Amino acid sequence: MNETTLWAYLAPVDRETFISGILSWLMDQKGNHGLREEFLKRILHKAGIQILPSDKIQIVPEDISKEGKRFDIAIWRNDRLIIILEIKCKTRGSKKQLQRYEHEAKVIRVGFDEWNFPYLEDSDLQKYPLIKFSEISEFLNQCIYSSDSPYSVFLKDFRQHLDKESEFFTSLKNYFIEETSIQRPEFPTFHRYSHRFYNSLYWEWLHERLKRERQFSKIEWEPGAGSSGVWFASKVMRISAGKIKNFSKINLNLPGEFQYWVHVELANKKGILAQPNESVGYIQLRIWKDIPTNQWRHIYQIIKLASTELEKLGFRLPEREPNQKQDTYSALTRKLRLDEFRYSKLLELIDILI
Repeated sequence: MNETTLWAYLAPVDRETFISGILSWLMDQKGNHGLREEFLKRILHKAGIQILPSDKIQIVPEDISKEGKRFDIAIWRNDRLIIILEIKCKTRGSKKQLQRYEHEAKVIRVGFDEWNFPYLEDSDLQKYPLIKFSEISEFLNQCIYSSDSPYSVFLKDFRQHLDKESEFFTSLKNYFIEETSIQRPEFPTFHRYSHRFYNSLYWEWLHERLKRERQFSKIEWEPGAGSSGVWFASKVMRISAGKIKNFSKINLNLPGEFQYWVHVELANKKGILAQPNESVGYIQLRIWKDIPTNQWRHIYQIIKLASTELEKLGFRLPEREPNQKQDTYSALTRKLRLDEFRYSKLLELIDILI
């Protein structure tokens, strides 16, 4: 039986200030955790720094420099700043942010994986080493069993929670993207789910696999976010005047000239963390307003004639004809359940509208 721990309610790796405080306490050599300097030594070793018994070490969470720069955790040795820990939980950091700190001290990244700090080059990965939460868990494991900590049970639960959080991301990717598991993993925390971050990460993972397998390789894709949710869309595709776009899988032929794209969205407060049978988003065929209104209406009428068959496939038309006030026209919309965001199923749906 898996017992529920305090950490499942506190959700420490959902809030950077919270986890910064915990890690600072664990690195404090005078902390009442009973680990002495053992945890600190492992963090410093990962950073490539050694300390002497005579060194005066100070750990300062939420430290602020004279210039007003805020550091998640600052490590001082003999009154000199030597390490800045930049922590990212269910958020992303940037190269620009890391560069702002590098003239102050050695910068160490802390997060779940490299996706917490996207768009870094290979040289940046060396310059700003990453300590994963799974590694912190292992550091704690080594420290707990070589100490007489009065918090050993408490810290053991914390270590296991870090493992659960890390494994959740892996399992989530395996379920939706790699499809190597048949069941979505259970949440590691209660209430604090960071929906938009998870949805954004899902699109990042999906985009990576599309590029790896060269799916729809002639079409550019980009993720984005709006007030309604986090989306993934193709670049606009043009059908010239006199040409016919054949959507063969739904037996639909639309005459040019028009421009269209495919838009898929995961809704806020839903998305990949919703219940299995819930409607969590939608896929749309969108047409750009760069054609005469009568051409829009002509396309609408053609789609309307095919509406009976399209509705059998789950697609619906807008209730009204397009008008001049619209910038875009959602010609077809299909609501999507959670299971339809698994990689192979979503590819089938995208392929229908490409």
